[in-house]
Order: sequence, then structure tokens, then C-alpha cells
Amino acid sequence: MIDEPIDPDDRPEWLVEQGRVDEAITILEARAGGGDWLDVERLTDLLMEDGRVEEAEAHWRAAIEAGLPRAYGGLANMLADAGRTDEAIAGWRAAVEAGEPEARVRLAALLAKAGRMDEAIGEYQMAIAAGDAAAGVRLAKVYARAGQLDEAVRAYRSAIGGEAVVSPRRRSAVREPPRELSSRLQGQHPGGATPSRDAGTTCGGALLNSGGCRGRSS
Repeated sequence: MIDEPIDPDDRPEWLVEQGRVDEAITILEARAGGGDWLDVERLTDLLMEDGRVEEAEAHWRAAIEAGLPRAYGGLANMLADAGRTDEAIAGWRAAVEAGEPEARVRLAALLAKAGRMDEAIGEYQMAIAAGDAAAGVRLAKVYARAGQLDEAVRAYRSAIGGEAVVSPRRRSAVREPPRELSSRLQGQHPGGATPSRDAGTTCGGALLNSGGCRGRSS
């Protein structure tokens, strides 16, 4: 017999590993009312894995009623995982209204995934206007996928210019040119070569500012 974990927080995962899913769910249901959205997320993820979608949804809606932070986004994620895209989009709009962190860029990403590019672009632009410089890179990706290269370049250059206001955790996402944009810029590089990632941020900036890119001098 495998020893039970000493840390009570690890017990639900241990129970799942032992095939005792219902016991794990019972423990997590008791914790879910404690005001931590991570407990609700663990519970609803397990319910989703067990095919109990309606129960998972009910727990997120109860969390929303209780005023739990990030609950709107949790519900939206669950709905997206269940393939209920329109409802998930509505959920992320509610998360935006509730002021949940990064809700607008998550909404924009889902809109883009659903092929609703104009709406996605509008949401990314609003995120940028609100001070999220990293959203400019994501906006550049949307433009590049739509074949709007000039707009993609402008969005990326703007994101680079606003790098100072980006948190350290997200700064690397701003510095690195989007893959889709780099591939579309091959024709602007002398000889048609693909810019090397080894050339670093300076290369990415030079590529977008001058239409060319040179690696570091040896």
C-alpha cells in the first residue's frame, strides 16, 4: 500500500492516483467554499476530467455569486474547454466588466481562435490603450495571420516601444518577434534568409525598423 501524503493539500491528488476520485472531489468541494479560486479550479478540473461538466459549471457560477476573485475567468475557461465557445466569449466579457486581470487579452485570444478577427483586434487595441504593451505582440500575430503585414509591423514596433511598462515576467514576450511575423518578413531580409533567434532582440528591432537584420559580429 502506498503511504498517504503528510501534507493535507496533496491528499486529493493522491486519492485520484489511487482511483478514488469521488473522495478527492468531496475534499475539494469542502475547500471550494473557503474563498480561494485555486481550490475551485482544482475541483472543477477534476469534475471536467470525470465528465461532470454541469457540476463544474455550477461550482463556478456559485463562486461568481459569492464574489470570488477570478471566478468569471474560471467559468469562461471551463466553457471553452467544453467547446461552448460563444458562452466562453460571453464569460470573458463578463470577466472584463468585473476587472479581472488579463481578462481582455484572454477574450481577444478566444475571439481570434474563433475567427472573429475584427473583434479580437478591437479588444487587443483596448488592452494596449489600458497600458498592456505585451498585448501589442499578440495583436501583431493576429494581423500577421490575417496577412496585414504593415499593421503587424506597427503593432510589434509599438509593443517594443512600450516595453518599459511591461512586468519582468512578460517582458520576454514583448522582445521576441512573433513567429508568424518573422516568417512573413523573410522577403524583407537581404537574400530572403530567415532572421535568426540567436541574433537577439537587437535583430528583431532592426528588422522592423529598417527592413533588414544582421547577426552579432563575430
